[in-house]
Amino acid sequence: MYLRMLVSQGAVAYTRHLWHLLPQVGIGAGMVFGGDLAIMPRPAVGQIAGDGSLGSLINGSATGRCLAATCTITGGSLNAAGSTLLHSFGQFSLEDAGQSALFVDPGVNDIVVRVTGGLASLLNGEIQASAGSRANLFFVNPSGIRFGPTAQLSLGGAFIASTAHQIAFGHGVMLLSGSATPLGGELLTISAPVGLGFLASETSASITVQGTGHLLAFGAPDLPSAFVNRIFQQGPPPGAGPPGGLLPLSDLAVRPGAAIALVANGIDLAGGNLSAVGGQIELGSVSAGTVLFNPDLSLDYGDVDAFADISLSDRATLEVSDRTPGRVLLGGRDIFGDG
Repeated sequence: MYLRMLVSQGAVAYTRHLWHLLPQVGIGAGMVFGGDLAIMPRPAVGQIAGDGSLGSLINGSATGRCLAATCTITGGSLNAAGSTLLHSFGQFSLEDAGQSALFVDPGVNDIVVRVTGGLASLLNGEIQASAGSRANLFFVNPSGIRFGPTAQLSLGGAFIASTAHQIAFGHGVMLLSGSATPLGGELLTISAPVGLGFLASETSASITVQGTGHLLAFGAPDLPSAFVNRIFQQGPPPGAGPPGGLLPLSDLAVRPGAAIALVANGIDLAGGNLSAVGGQIELGSVSAGTVLFNPDLSLDYGDVDAFADISLSDRATLEVSDRTPGRVLLGGRDIFGDG
């Protein structure tokens, strides 16, 4: 079922499968939710280490753990067309705000990352692609993904994060996301990812996004009665906050016009702010079945067998505001907004 709507404020608790939100205004388009901040546990160990399966190198090492401020990632496995680059890691976490992972893009359309070691990824630093990259980045860890309040993206294309068990490519090729299984001759035939598989026989994890929540304000000098977006936020008290009078925000953002999608067995935005200016944000909560990608990287749920829940709280936002606004898509079982 699809529902076309614009949400401005208040508590919501929507049920059933698909909710399709298409903002109708150019300023302040998006979704806003309130509540109390939840504290997520940290993984027992962290940082980035290769698993040796797909030729990924972290600061030149195939299996060593990177604890440096910047982990430069090269190597990987390239398909025959030179359009899709695969990486595989035993662990992948950026626990500190000052840490970054830099994916060196050799000129591909898609970079696909899997994490195989059984530990959730805590991403509190910055995920980057090299200068000039326009590649989409797919990040898949079936053991869970937790974005901290200082997580950042510096990418040229879309960002898709998932806890799926399988990554589907064209020609029937499936890559296991939780196993360090290498690819043989089928590597030559793979295309861009076409879907994400959630196995009913195995438990998949959730995705959590933490943040400071929105700082939206009612009224502005030229729009005194409007519900406005963050460009009109009120400043901090005198002597507090950064120059310019605006409070700091924590945004998990892609470049203007690009897409960001989270696909997992449960999605929780606890003060998390997702931003795709004039682009597309999609949350797909699935526990069994296959989610397919449409050409615009929106999700097709036709082969999904069971959905899971989506929760948005602590003033979480899904921000697609622009003069030509983007769209917000939610697919799940029960969708809760805590006002």
